[in-house]
Amino acid sequence: MLAASLPALSTSFAATSSSLKGLQDSLWSKINARTPLKDTDFASAFGASEYGQFYDEVSPQYLTGVTKYTIGSTHSLDCWMGPSNDIPNSLLSFGEDEDGTFSLTCDMVTRGSTPIGSDPQMIEKYYAPAMAWASAASSQGKPLPPPTSFNSRVVSSPLRVSVGGLSFENVETLANEHVDRWCSYVEDCQPIAARLRGGFNARDDKLRQYFYRGKVEEYTALFGEEEGRTMAAISTGPISEAYVGGGS
Repeated sequence: MLAASLPALSTSFAATSSSLKGLQDSLWSKINARTPLKDTDFASAFGASEYGQFYDEVSPQYLTGVTKYTIGSTHSLDCWMGPSNDIPNSLLSFGEDEDGTFSLTCDMVTRGSTPIGSDPQMIEKYYAPAMAWASAASSQGKPLPPPTSFNSRVVSSPLRVSVGGLSFENVETLANEHVDRWCSYVEDCQPIAARLRGGFNARDDKLRQYFYRGKVEEYTALFGEEEGRTMAAISTGPISEAYVGGGS
């Protein structure tokens, strides 16, 4: 009986994986339509092409870059902003769990040279209007525990949603709503004053260092030191390099 059921299970897994990849590609296309992207050689330089890709903007304006990667059954799409704007960094991951349900984690990571609590304009512009959505999204399934890594927790914002026990349709809806919100931020973007960009640059770079360290801890625990660091590199993209989204 078990042997007879294996092909069906394999077919089901392949179909699910294809659906998740299709969703990731569709979301990337939305971002690409809003801010046209181009391939870089970052993934190949780190021997990480099998996991994903790091993209630059075709005409640098908003972004430092976009990472699109798949580790195991988890598909991710992260948008890292440049210092000419105050738009939050967008983090999004989704995948299938062992019980056949799905999980999703998304966030809009706080930026700028000051903590979020001391910048009411940042709260009013990006966070307060989206809190009802974040609460509703979290109630659609089973809330997942926060990351155990201090480095990963530092990157989290009040809008972080991490929930399991979802259907694929739930994931598809929430992921699209998250990306649509970020795209609307880009559409309405106004450049920040040049005197503020140094603070954004320094804080953004530090946040991405924390993000990288958190991914190293997560992936090395699962896949070993060498593979884990390669996965963390493609998850994060280049660090401590000139921001291409600086504008003029």
